[in-house]
Amino acid sequence: FYLYFIYKFSLLLKTLKPDIIYSVSENIQLLQTVVWRRLFLPKAKLVFFTMDLRARTSGSRNVSLRYLHSYIIERFVWCLVRGGTDAAVCHYPAIADRLRRDGYSKPILVQTQIGVDESAFYPDDSDGKSRRFTLGLAGFVVGFAGRITEEKGIFDIASAMLALPN
Repeated sequence: FYLYFIYKFSLLLKTLKPDIIYSVSENIQLLQTVVWRRLFLPKAKLVFFTMDLRARTSGSRNVSLRYLHSYIIERFVWCLVRGGTDAAVCHYPAIADRLRRDGYSKPILVQTQIGVDESAFYPDDSDGKSRRFTLGLAGFVVGFAGRITEEKGIFDIASAMLALPN
């Protein structure tokens, strides 16, 4: 896939000659985009989207030899991305803070994606009662769909639930 992406994407950039490139991928595609932009469209602006809260530069100074190559590659890639992009878009302020701590000095737009399609999601008491009965649930119920990680807020929900009576 990546070899195909490299070839096709480089052709697209040469043909379309965009003024702004918006990359929604953080892995090898973003690195490729940085390189192709630098080679073929040095005046085009490159904006990348991130939902990644992991540290890009910090980490133990005592990196074991087993992981040294990964550490060096990650640091090198981050240096290229940090220097080869013009702005970042992220989902929430903690990611913007992480980018700043990792040395990203260019503009960062925090674009939360909060919203619900009310035509698809609406209160349905009969459906809710039926599901509660089927699952054997009573009282206050919280649903969660997502990765069970700190940045998703599941631990905040659990802490708040402990403070509730019953």
